[in-house]
Amino acid sequence: MRSLPSLALLATGAFVSAFAAQSVRAQTVLYSDSFDSRLTGSGVANGNPAGDGNGSSDWGTADNALGGSAVVAWSAGRNGGPTGGAQFTTNAGATVTPGPAPLVGTMFNGAVNTDTSVTADAALGLNIAFDFSRDGSAPIDGVDAPGNGFLSVGTGYDETVNAFSPFETTGNSDFAVLFQQAANGNTGNAEIFSDGTSLGTFDYGDPLATHSVELDFVPVVAGAYGAADAIAYAVIVDGNALASGTITGGAEFGDLAFATNLFSAANIDNLVVSGTPIPEPATAALLALGGAALLGRRRRG
Repeated sequence: MRSLPSLALLATGAFVSAFAAQSVRAQTVLYSDSFDSRLTGSGVANGNPAGDGNGSSDWGTADNALGGSAVVAWSAGRNGGPTGGAQFTTNAGATVTPGPAPLVGTMFNGAVNTDTSVTADAALGLNIAFDFSRDGSAPIDGVDAPGNGFLSVGTGYDETVNAFSPFETTGNSDFAVLFQQAANGNTGNAEIFSDGTSLGTFDYGDPLATHSVELDFVPVVAGAYGAADAIAYAVIVDGNALASGTITGGAEFGDLAFATNLFSAANIDNLVVSGTPIPEPATAALLALGGAALLGRRRRG
Protein backbone atom coordinates (compact mmCIF):
# COMPACT_ATOMS: atom_id res chain seq x y z
CA MET A 1 0.00 0.00 0.00
CA ARG A 2 1.33 3.49 -0.79
CA SER A 3 0.48 6.89 0.59
CA LEU A 4 -1.13 9.32 -1.83
CA PRO A 5 0.10 12.86 -2.62
CA SER A 6 -2.82 14.42 -0.75
CA LEU A 7 -1.53 13.30 2.64
CA ALA A 8 -2.08 15.92 5.36
CA LEU A 9 -1.21 15.02 8.93
CA LEU A 10 -3.10 17.81 10.64
CA ALA A 11 -6.84 17.14 10.57
CA THR A 12 -9.02 19.97 9.27
CA GLY A 13 -12.57 20.89 10.08
CA ALA A 14 -13.50 20.20 6.46
CA PHE A 15 -12.24 16.62 6.70
CA VAL A 16 -14.07 15.96 9.96
CA SER A 17 -17.27 17.45 8.55
CA ALA A 18 -16.97 15.34 5.41
CA PHE A 19 -16.52 12.20 7.48
CA ALA A 20 -19.51 13.08 9.63
CA ALA A 21 -21.68 13.60 6.57
CA GLN A 22 -20.69 10.29 4.96
CA SER A 23 -20.23 7.92 7.83
CA VAL A 24 -21.35 8.92 11.29
CA ARG A 25 -24.96 9.65 10.37
CA ALA A 26 -25.87 6.00 9.88
CA GLN A 27 -23.19 3.93 11.56
CA THR A 28 -24.04 0.39 12.59
CA VAL A 29 -22.05 -1.45 15.25
CA LEU A 30 -20.62 -4.55 13.57
CA TYR A 31 -18.93 -6.11 16.61
CA SER A 32 -17.61 -5.06 19.99
CA ASP A 33 -15.67 -6.40 22.95
CA SER A 34 -15.98 -5.36 26.58
CA PHE A 35 -13.60 -8.20 27.61
CA ASP A 36 -15.81 -8.75 30.66
CA SER A 37 -17.29 -12.10 29.74
CA ARG A 38 -14.36 -14.50 30.01
CA LEU A 39 -10.84 -15.20 31.18
CA THR A 40 -8.33 -16.60 28.72
CA GLY A 41 -4.75 -17.75 28.97
CA SER A 42 -3.09 -20.32 31.14
CA GLY A 43 -5.31 -19.70 34.14
CA VAL A 44 -2.76 -17.46 35.81
CA ALA A 45 -2.38 -13.75 35.32
CA ASN A 46 -0.09 -12.25 32.73
CA GLY A 47 3.70 -12.49 32.81
CA ASN A 48 4.39 -16.22 32.57
CA PRO A 49 5.34 -16.97 28.96
CA ALA A 50 6.58 -20.41 30.04
CA GLY A 51 3.21 -21.33 31.53
CA ASP A 52 1.00 -24.23 30.51
CA GLY A 53 1.64 -24.94 26.85
CA ASN A 54 4.79 -22.78 26.85
CA GLY A 55 3.30 -20.41 24.34
CA SER A 56 0.82 -17.65 23.72
CA SER A 57 -2.91 -17.67 24.23
CA ASP A 58 -5.43 -15.28 22.70
CA TRP A 59 -8.43 -13.18 23.70
CA GLY A 60 -11.08 -15.72 22.72
CA THR A 61 -14.12 -14.34 20.85
CA ALA A 62 -15.42 -10.78 20.95
CA ASP A 63 -18.45 -10.70 23.28
CA ASN A 64 -20.53 -8.02 21.44
CA ALA A 65 -21.56 -6.64 24.83
CA LEU A 66 -21.37 -3.10 23.46
CA GLY A 67 -23.37 -3.89 20.32
CA GLY A 68 -23.01 -5.78 17.07
CA SER A 69 -23.56 -9.36 16.04
CA ALA A 70 -20.60 -10.42 13.88
CA VAL A 71 -18.72 -13.45 15.23
CA VAL A 72 -15.09 -12.31 15.46
CA ALA A 73 -12.35 -14.39 17.08
CA TRP A 74 -8.95 -13.21 18.25
CA SER A 75 -5.74 -15.05 17.34
CA ALA A 76 -2.20 -14.86 18.66
CA GLY A 77 0.33 -15.81 16.04
CA ARG A 78 -0.07 -17.77 12.84
CA ASN A 79 -3.14 -20.06 12.77
CA GLY A 80 -3.99 -19.13 16.33
CA GLY A 81 -0.57 -19.94 17.72
CA PRO A 82 0.14 -22.40 20.53
CA THR A 83 -2.25 -22.58 23.44
CA GLY A 84 -1.97 -22.26 27.18
CA GLY A 85 0.59 -19.52 27.75
CA ALA A 86 -0.02 -16.18 29.37
CA GLN A 87 1.08 -13.40 27.05
CA PHE A 88 -2.37 -12.55 25.72
CA THR A 89 -5.11 -12.70 28.31
CA THR A 90 -8.13 -10.85 29.62
CA ASN A 91 -7.27 -11.36 33.27
CA ALA A 92 -4.72 -8.60 33.85
CA GLY A 93 -4.01 -8.47 37.56
CA ALA A 94 -6.75 -10.95 38.38
CA THR A 95 -4.58 -12.52 41.07
CA VAL A 96 -4.13 -9.15 42.75
CA THR A 97 -6.76 -8.46 45.42
CA PRO A 98 -9.28 -7.05 44.82
CA GLY A 99 -8.37 -7.20 41.14
CA PRO A 100 -9.53 -4.91 38.34
CA ALA A 101 -13.14 -4.46 37.38
CA PRO A 102 -14.01 -4.64 34.61
CA LEU A 103 -11.60 -7.00 32.88
CA VAL A 104 -9.51 -5.88 29.94
CA GLY A 105 -7.70 -7.41 26.99
CA THR A 106 -4.02 -7.55 27.89
CA MET A 107 -0.88 -8.09 25.84
CA PHE A 108 2.50 -8.98 27.27
CA ASN A 109 5.10 -8.93 24.49
CA GLY A 110 3.45 -9.76 21.19
CA ALA A 111 0.51 -9.27 18.84
CA VAL A 112 -3.12 -10.33 18.80
CA ASN A 113 -5.33 -10.04 15.73
CA THR A 114 -8.64 -10.88 14.10
CA ASP A 115 -8.98 -12.75 10.82
CA THR A 116 -12.35 -11.23 9.93
CA SER A 117 -12.58 -8.30 7.53
CA VAL A 118 -15.73 -6.23 8.06
CA THR A 119 -15.45 -3.77 5.17
CA ALA A 120 -18.28 -5.47 3.28
CA ASP A 121 -20.64 -3.91 5.83
CA ALA A 122 -18.85 -0.55 5.84
CA ALA A 123 -19.22 0.68 2.27
CA LEU A 124 -19.41 4.37 3.24
CA GLY A 125 -17.11 4.32 6.25
CA LEU A 126 -15.37 2.24 8.93
CA ASN A 127 -14.87 3.35 12.54
CA ILE A 128 -12.70 1.61 15.15
CA ALA A 129 -12.95 2.90 18.73
CA PHE A 130 -11.18 1.63 21.86
CA ASP A 131 -9.55 2.66 25.12
CA PHE A 132 -5.95 1.75 25.92
CA SER A 133 -3.60 1.98 28.86
CA ARG A 134 -0.30 0.59 30.03
CA ASP A 135 -0.50 -1.60 33.12
CA GLY A 136 1.76 -0.07 35.74
CA SER A 137 -0.45 -0.16 38.81
CA ALA A 138 0.60 -3.55 40.17
CA PRO A 139 2.83 -6.53 39.38
CA ILE A 140 1.11 -9.11 37.20
CA ASP A 141 1.55 -12.56 38.71
CA GLY A 142 4.81 -11.47 40.28
CA VAL A 143 6.23 -9.83 37.15
CA ASP A 144 6.54 -6.08 37.33
CA ALA A 145 5.02 -4.62 34.18
CA PRO A 146 5.45 -0.83 34.41
CA GLY A 147 3.85 1.55 31.96
CA ASN A 148 6.55 1.24 29.34
CA GLY A 149 7.02 0.24 25.74
CA PHE A 150 4.81 0.91 22.73
CA LEU A 151 1.28 0.03 21.77
CA SER A 152 0.38 -0.29 18.10
CA VAL A 153 -2.93 -0.79 16.31
CA GLY A 154 -3.24 -1.80 12.66
CA THR A 155 -5.85 -2.57 10.02
CA GLY A 156 -5.24 -5.03 7.22
CA TYR A 157 -2.69 -6.94 9.32
CA ASP A 158 -0.91 -9.82 7.56
CA GLU A 159 -0.32 -12.37 10.32
CA THR A 160 1.48 -14.77 7.99
CA VAL A 161 4.62 -12.60 7.96
CA ASN A 162 6.75 -13.08 11.09
CA ALA A 163 3.54 -13.66 12.98
CA PHE A 164 4.90 -13.60 16.52
CA SER A 165 6.81 -10.31 16.26
CA PRO A 166 5.11 -7.31 17.90
CA PHE A 167 6.70 -5.05 15.29
CA GLU A 168 4.75 -6.67 12.48
CA THR A 169 1.60 -4.73 13.28
CA THR A 170 3.29 -1.57 12.04
CA GLY A 171 5.39 -3.37 9.43
CA ASN A 172 2.74 -5.58 7.84
CA SER A 173 -0.53 -3.65 8.12
CA ASP A 174 -2.24 -1.57 5.46
CA PHE A 175 -2.53 1.21 8.05
CA ALA A 176 -1.13 1.43 11.58
CA VAL A 177 -0.67 3.86 14.44
CA LEU A 178 2.24 3.47 16.87
CA PHE A 179 1.74 4.98 20.32
CA GLN A 180 5.20 5.27 21.84
CA GLN A 181 6.41 5.86 25.38
CA ALA A 182 8.02 9.20 24.64
CA ALA A 183 7.83 11.73 27.45
CA ASN A 184 4.73 13.86 27.55
CA GLY A 185 5.19 16.88 25.31
CA ASN A 186 7.44 15.08 22.84
CA THR A 187 5.83 15.83 19.49
CA GLY A 188 7.07 12.53 18.10
CA ASN A 189 5.44 10.16 20.56
CA ALA A 190 2.98 8.73 18.00
CA GLU A 191 3.55 7.73 14.40
CA ILE A 192 1.42 6.82 11.36
CA PHE A 193 2.41 3.95 9.06
CA SER A 194 1.17 2.97 5.61
CA ASP A 195 2.30 -0.52 4.60
CA GLY A 196 5.31 -0.22 6.89
CA THR A 197 6.33 3.26 5.69
CA SER A 198 6.20 6.15 8.15
CA LEU A 199 3.88 9.00 7.14
CA GLY A 200 4.71 11.32 10.03
CA THR A 201 4.39 11.84 13.76
CA PHE A 202 2.08 13.60 16.21
CA ASP A 203 1.74 14.08 19.98
CA TYR A 204 -1.05 12.08 21.61
CA GLY A 205 -0.49 13.31 25.18
CA ASP A 206 0.64 11.59 28.37
CA PRO A 207 1.85 8.07 27.49
CA LEU A 208 1.05 6.84 31.01
CA ALA A 209 -2.60 7.94 30.91
CA THR A 210 -5.62 6.02 29.65
CA HIS A 211 -6.67 7.24 26.20
CA SER A 212 -9.73 6.84 24.00
CA VAL A 213 -8.90 6.36 20.32
CA GLU A 214 -11.00 6.49 17.16
CA LEU A 215 -9.75 5.48 13.73
CA ASP A 216 -12.06 6.71 10.97
CA PHE A 217 -11.85 5.55 7.36
CA VAL A 218 -13.92 6.71 4.38
CA PRO A 219 -13.29 5.11 0.95
CA VAL A 220 -13.35 7.65 -1.88
CA VAL A 221 -15.40 5.15 -3.91
CA ALA A 222 -18.11 3.47 -1.86
CA GLY A 223 -17.07 -0.02 -0.77
CA ALA A 224 -13.60 0.24 -2.34
CA TYR A 225 -10.95 -0.71 0.23
CA GLY A 226 -8.53 -2.51 -2.12
CA ALA A 227 -4.83 -1.97 -2.73
CA ALA A 228 -5.47 0.55 -5.52
CA ASP A 229 -8.33 2.37 -3.78
CA ALA A 230 -8.04 5.74 -2.05
CA ILE A 231 -9.21 5.90 1.57
CA ALA A 232 -9.39 9.02 3.74
CA TYR A 233 -8.42 8.48 7.37
CA ALA A 234 -8.49 10.41 10.63
CA VAL A 235 -6.95 9.57 14.01
CA ILE A 236 -8.89 11.01 16.96
CA VAL A 237 -7.49 10.74 20.50
CA ASP A 238 -9.56 11.81 23.51
CA GLY A 239 -11.90 13.68 21.19
CA ASN A 240 -9.15 15.60 19.40
CA ALA A 241 -8.51 15.04 15.67
CA LEU A 242 -4.72 14.74 15.60
CA ALA A 243 -3.87 13.26 12.21
CA SER A 244 -5.53 12.78 8.84
CA GLY A 245 -4.67 12.02 5.26
CA THR A 246 -5.32 9.70 2.32
CA ILE A 247 -3.91 6.20 1.88
CA THR A 248 -4.67 3.15 -0.21
CA GLY A 249 -6.13 -0.06 1.22
CA GLY A 250 -5.59 -3.78 0.88
CA ALA A 251 -7.35 -7.10 0.47
CA GLU A 252 -8.08 -7.52 4.20
CA PHE A 253 -8.39 -3.89 5.24
CA GLY A 254 -11.08 -4.64 7.83
CA ASP A 255 -8.82 -6.99 9.85
CA LEU A 256 -7.60 -5.57 13.16
CA ALA A 257 -4.46 -6.12 15.23
CA PHE A 258 -2.88 -4.82 18.42
CA ALA A 259 0.70 -5.29 19.62
CA THR A 260 3.15 -4.35 22.36
CA ASN A 261 6.87 -4.92 22.68
CA LEU A 262 9.16 -7.02 24.85
CA PHE A 263 8.15 -7.33 28.49
CA SER A 264 5.74 -4.42 28.48
CA ALA A 265 2.04 -4.73 29.20
CA ALA A 266 -0.73 -2.89 27.37
CA ASN A 267 -4.48 -3.10 27.96
CA ILE A 268 -7.34 -2.69 25.47
CA ASP A 269 -10.93 -2.08 26.58
CA ASN A 270 -14.33 -1.02 25.24
CA LEU A 271 -13.62 -1.92 21.62
CA VAL A 272 -16.40 -0.98 19.19
CA VAL A 273 -16.08 -1.51 15.42
CA SER A 274 -18.77 0.20 13.35
CA GLY A 275 -19.55 0.57 9.67
CA THR A 276 -21.75 2.71 7.48
CA PRO A 277 -23.50 0.58 4.85
CA ILE A 278 -25.06 1.93 1.68
CA PRO A 279 -28.64 2.88 2.59
CA GLU A 280 -31.52 0.76 1.36
CA PRO A 281 -33.20 2.32 -1.71
CA ALA A 282 -36.13 3.66 0.29
CA THR A 283 -33.83 5.18 2.90
CA ALA A 284 -31.59 6.66 0.23
CA ALA A 285 -34.61 8.25 -1.41
CA LEU A 286 -35.71 9.79 1.89
CA LEU A 287 -32.20 11.12 2.50
CA ALA A 288 -32.12 12.62 -0.99
CA LEU A 289 -35.52 14.29 -0.48
CA GLY A 290 -34.40 15.64 2.88
CA GLY A 291 -31.23 17.03 1.34
CA ALA A 292 -33.15 18.65 -1.50
CA ALA A 293 -35.58 20.24 0.94
CA LEU A 294 -32.74 21.59 3.04
CA LEU A 295 -31.02 23.00 -0.04
CA GLY A 296 -34.26 24.65 -1.10
CA ARG A 297 -34.70 26.34 2.28
CA ARG A 298 -31.13 27.66 2.16
CA ARG A 299 -31.65 29.07 -1.32
CA ARG A 300 -34.91 30.77 -0.31
CA GLY A 301 -33.19 32.18 2.79
